Formats: sequence, C-alpha cells, structure tokens
Amino acid sequence: MTTVTITDTAGDTTHTLTSSQTQVIVISTDGNDVIVFGANPTSLAVNAQAPGNVSSILGSAGADLVTYTGASTTIVSRIETLIGSASAQQITLSAGTTMLAGAIDSLTGSASSDNISFTGANTVTLSQIDTVLGSASADLVTLSGATTARVAQIDTLIGSDSVERITLSGATTMLVAGTDTLIGSASLEFITLSAASTVTVSAIQTLVGSDSADQVTLSAATTMLAGAIDSLTGSASNDNISFTGANTVTLSQIDTMLGSASADLVTLTGATTARVAQIDTLIGSDSVERITLSGATTMLVAGTDTLIGSASVEFVTLSAASTV
Repeated sequence: MTTVTITDTAGDTTHTLTSSQTQVIVISTDGNDVIVFGANPTSLAVNAQAPGNVSSILGSAGADLVTYTGASTTIVSRIETLIGSASAQQITLSAGTTMLAGAIDSLTGSASSDNISFTGANTVTLSQIDTVLGSASADLVTLSGATTARVAQIDTLIGSDSVERITLSGATTMLVAGTDTLIGSASLEFITLSAASTVTVSAIQTLVGSDSADQVTLSAATTMLAGAIDSLTGSASNDNISFTGANTVTLSQIDTMLGSASADLVTLTGATTARVAQIDTLIGSDSVERITLSGATTMLVAGTDTLIGSASVEFVTLSAASTV
C-alpha cells in the first residue's frame, strides 16, 4: 500500500482524500487545513509545523487512525484511534464518539455521548466526556467544567471549580481532589483524597483523607473504612464506619463506630444514637447522645447523655463536668 504525502504551504486548504488514499501523511506549514477521509478506513499522520495547523479531520465510516507529530488544535469526527505527540494537542469532538486516545493534552467532548479509552500513560484535561476508561499505565485526568461521567482505571482524578458527579466502574484505586460527588460500584474502591475536599460519597469501601481539611457526607447506607477525615456526616440510612490510623474526627449521624489500633478522638455533633467500640476519646455535643459500648472499652468521655455498657469490661473516665 502506497503512502501519500501531502505538503500544504498555501494556507487554509481542504484536502478530500480518495477511497484509495488510505495511508496519508499531511505536512501543514501554513494556515488551517481540513482533511476529509475517503470511503475506506484510513491511517493519517499529521505533521503540523507552525504556523501550520490541521484544524479539522472528518473520518470515514470505517476504523480510522490519526497520529500527530507537532502541536495541533483540531476538531475531529468519526476517528476511532487518536494518538498525540510530545507537543500539545488540543482536540475537540464534533459528534458522539467512541475513541481510543493517547498522549493528548486536552480533549473536549461533543453535545452527544463521548466514550474515551486511553492507551499508554496520559496526563490529560477532559471536558464534556461521558465515559473515561484508563490504560494499564498511569493516567492523570483533570476535569474542566461541570462533569457527569463514568470513570474506570484512572489513577488520579482532579476536579474543577464546577460541579462534578463521578460514578466509578469496577474495582478502583484512585487519588482524587476537587470532585463533588463520588459514587462507587459493586466492586472494591480505595479512594485517597489528595487535597482539602468537600465531597459526597456512596458505595465507597475505603476513603483516606488528605493532610488538609476534608468534609465528607454519605449519601446512602454505608459500611466504610475511613482514615484522616476531618468531618464525616452520615446518611438517613444505617452507616457503619471503621477507622484506620490515628484519627481526630467530627461525626454526625453515624450509627456504628469502630476505632483503629491507634488513638482515635471522636467529637459528636447533633443528636446521636450509636454503637461504639475501640474509641479512645468521645466528646458529645449540646444535643442528646445515647451511646452503646461494644466489647471491652477504655475510653475518655465528655458531654454524652447516656452510656450503655456491654457484657465485657468497660473502663470509662469522665474528662469534664458531666450529667450522664
């Protein structure tokens, strides 16, 4: 199969390929060029040399491959595989797309459904993408603008100043910052917050906070392992929290609390009826607390209204004036 090379020095030009031109190199040195594929699946290599740019690519009805050398800002449609270069590629999808992509700097979706799978390690900014599937390598995704998306196999996810609602698909270990809502799957999710976060979560099995202040709200009944969270508010259903590592945390509407092997200090906010085990220090609020201890307990307590022991041995010390 013969490779066709098109060198464009004439400025803005539309190149319409024939059905036999299926291996093509386009060298753009001036203006914004448009490439329209022929009827057959086509492999296109884009070499944009400033001030040249390939501004638009329209694929065929078959499986098309586009690769880049040099920076480019392109609107694409009907392209199945898109591979960028070490230079900056800013890609916008003009119609609903299912695409394999790699080494793209910025990818903006269309008004329809866009489903992107990555190949190779990627550091990419996404906007208006509906489904994101990471590669076997490290993928760092930054979201731009309000986003509702299904995400799988992404290593790091960074939200924007807008509202993000992210649903995880399949088992996930992910570093997250700046997302508003995280919804887990039926598989195991291990989420670490990498910066101060205010986030609503559901169906997440393990959540570890950042070094900054993290405010977490549960939106549905939850059984979760948590660590380094500053504030945790339960749902209207039954929420069971086990802690890992030393914790200083404010809890509200949590039904069951199991401390870690380290020192855990829990401050309750609002009326609370809870079962508590292995918590070192428990501080009540101005509301009514009814606390049932589970298992042998040595605990420092302040400001709780009712303490109910178990069949095991409890050693409770009141740390402040108490009516209990």
